[in-house]
Amino acid sequence: MLDFTIGQTSPFWWYFYSAIPRAMGTSVLFFPIGLFLERRIRWIMWQPLLFVLLYSFLPHKELRFIIYVFPLLNVASAAACSRLWENRTKSKWQALLSLAAAGHLLANLVISCFLLTVSHANYPGGVALAKLHQLEPADANVTVHIDVPPLRLAFHVSANSTNTGGTTKRRIYERAAESYECSRT
Repeated sequence: MLDFTIGQTSPFWWYFYSAIPRAMGTSVLFFPIGLFLERRIRWIMWQPLLFVLLYSFLPHKELRFIIYVFPLLNVASAAACSRLWENRTKSKWQALLSLAAAGHLLANLVISCFLLTVSHANYPGGVALAKLHQLEPADANVTVHIDVPPLRLAFHVSANSTNTGGTTKRRIYERAAESYECSRT
């Protein structure tokens, strides 16, 4: 049997137990509540869930393949939050649930900020470009070429200024290579 998969593969249910919960944050907790409380949205939810289920048959899985389902999945979460908020004055239990619904927005903000920080640190090219902006003045005409192989961080920096010439090109490249600790293989 021939295997034509390229790159890493993930288990069949990866989208459901990893990608969707990470992308939705705490809103994923309100998704089943929204389905239970609001019958009108149940038929809408079959479409994104079926889409994700069909994409689960592909061996190579990435979040970007299913990014389109999150607005629809958030409809169910929003329906749950709306219903809980509308019923907040009926009892103390309902008031507590409405606070949880409002608090999940703050929790999602904290999770998003944390994941933004993690992804920023996980992208060395972004750190390298930020360092390049620190090294060169804002009016410098600098072009950066990031090489194709994803595991090699190689920069070809060229300054397209008429008065600086090749010496500046080498100087910028050497300073960038030292700052970023690039390995040229």
